[in-house]
Amino acid sequence: MFRIGAITVHRIYFLDSNVRYSRLRWSNRFTHFMVHAGGVLFNIGSVLLLNYLISHGIMKDRNYLFLYSYFSIWFAFISLIPVDYGNGSYSDGLNLYYILKHREFPQLYN
Repeated sequence: MFRIGAITVHRIYFLDSNVRYSRLRWSNRFTHFMVHAGGVLFNIGSVLLLNYLISHGIMKDRNYLFLYSYFSIWFAFISLIPVDYGNGSYSDGLNLYYILKHREFPQLYN
């Protein structure tokens, strides 16, 4: 739809979303895994934390928390679908597959 600097907004926001990074201080399977799995882990972790806080009476159950939880879980699973978008852009799911199965790290951008 439009682009502002390094950020591009797509009509369907979850398509062709990828991570670009130049260098990691420690370049190994674990660090590359954490870069690509970090969003999924954060989304699922935040939902688990919300459920814990609500179930123990620390937070009140609100409709917007349900919507946030639903969206976070949905987005986490969508990003794990292995997709090659072309031009060397892969989804987090495909990058994780290459990192875990083939021990290949995604191409880094300078």
